[in-house]
Amino acid sequence: MSFEHVVHETERYVEVRFWDALTTDSVVAYLQQVWLNHPELHGFSELIDFRPIEKAEMDTGQLAEIVEVGRMLDDANQESKMAMVITDKHDVFKGSLFLALQDLYPVRNKQVEIFKDEETARHWILADR
Repeated sequence: MSFEHVVHETERYVEVRFWDALTTDSVVAYLQQVWLNHPELHGFSELIDFRPIEKAEMDTGQLAEIVEVGRMLDDANQESKMAMVITDKHDVFKGSLFLALQDLYPVRNKQVEIFKDEETARHWILADR
């Protein structure tokens, strides 16, 4: 498993940190272990820290499928946020992921933003709570 997560129940968000290589398998494992196995978390916001990742080995053909699973797990009646913490070394990955998420999420109640530091991302997640 190349991720760890913490559930912040009171603040209604999940904090996850990926490391080593980000792969399609690691994202699927995250969705399965955190979201599919815990329906009580549906509608929670996410703070995803990609900074420890050394390389991204995502199958871009499966990105839309992964995002679609994520969309199914959102609570359409409640707004939530996804804050991604990404460094400059992930620029290519950041751009493609962000555009895919922005294209696929507008019909749902999820805001997606990219940050360079965890503190700013957390502040944004907790704003308006």
